[in-house]
Amino acid sequence: MHYAEQLLLTGRYTISEVGYMVSMSSQSYFRKCFKDEFHVNPSDYQKQVKS
Repeated sequence: MHYAEQLLLTGRYTISEVGYMVSMSSQSYFRKCFKDEFHVNPSDYQKQVKS
């Protein structure tokens, strides 16, 4: 998940692309795992970082 976090921070990839890049073909499962790790949804995480 930390690699996924790094990819999201670049701003170059969508959440779906990051999910596939970290070998999770199910986007809902990727979002669940990300939220379990960082206590926030990937989209909300991106918004927090951009502000």
